Order: sequence, then structure tokens, then C-alpha cells
Amino acid sequence: MNKFLLMLALTAALALENWGSVTAVECSDPETLANALKVVSEPNWQGFSRAMLRSLWPSEAGTLSCVDGSCQVLAHKGKVVADECECCEIFTFDLGSNERNGIEHLATIVIYHSASDKAKMIQITRTLAEAMGAPRSVVSTIDGKPLQDLYWNLDRGNVKEVALLGVRFAHHRRTWKLYIHFSRHAA
Repeated sequence: MNKFLLMLALTAALALENWGSVTAVECSDPETLANALKVVSEPNWQGFSRAMLRSLWPSEAGTLSCVDGSCQVLAHKGKVVADECECCEIFTFDLGSNERNGIEHLATIVIYHSASDKAKMIQITRTLAEAMGAPRSVVSTIDGKPLQDLYWNLDRGNVKEVALLGVRFAHHRRTWKLYIHFSRHAA
């Protein structure tokens, strides 16, 4: 009986240890993702096409594929755990009434990222926000609160825009999860 209890205890301990290592997800290098986001965030999004995004997106950050039939949504589906995206990027395009003219408009960038600890997740979030063009005064306010909605003005000569950044943090099964929603709108 004692051997049985010992085996049961060891099996349970190993199972818990393995379960913990499976749920602790580390995504691809944030610097690679940040460099790609810098390139995507620079130009005016009006006229920014799906083909342009695919040509600029580095293979190290993952292949972008169509999510819907019309290909208005491109995504890199990285790590998925228990049907939840842990490391993914999603780009939506607005074709609107311009579809016949072939004019596309990058509408939103959504990023799911995960890390093992909160401090690391906050630093990754700041790196990605800065890559998206957020000024240091905005980046410095990212502090790990569960919900933060940030904005800043963009002045690109004759194009004036407002950038919106929604940041969501969550902690689940030993993993810090980040959800970023980035969009730009005419001012």
C-alpha cells in the first residue's frame, strides 16, 4: 500500500510539473515582431494592401494566411493552447466602396503574446507600442494594469490621424497574456 501511495504521489507531482511547463508559453522574439511592426506602422494605411503586408512581414514572425473567404483578414496563427491564441497576429483590411478601384486600407492590427512573468510582459508591450509609433510619454504609462486604452496624434504632413491602442493583460495558468488592438483613424 505504501508503494502504491508513493507511486501515486510521484505521478501526481510529475503530472503537475509537466502541466505547468505546457502552459508556460513563450512566443517568438519580440524584437523581430517589433521590427516588422515598425515597417508596417510607418506608411499611411490608406492604400496599404494585403500584398504589401505579406511582402514586408518577415518569415521569422510567421506566415500570414487568409482567415476568411475574401481575404480581408490576414493572420499568423502561432501558438494555440486550449483553443486560445497565445502568440498570434491578425491584420484586418477595409475594402469598403474602394474594392472596385483596388484600393485597400489596413484597418487594425491585433497581437496576442504570452510570457512567463509580468515584468517581461510589460517590457514586451512597451517595445511593441513603441514600434507602432507610440511616443515615449504614452509608452511610459503602460504599467501592467488589466485594461489600458491609449491614444496619440499622428501628423504625417497632409495626413492627420489619431492612433488608438487597447492593451489587455491577463494571468492564466502560470502565463501572462497580452492582447493589443491597434488602429488609426482620420483626425
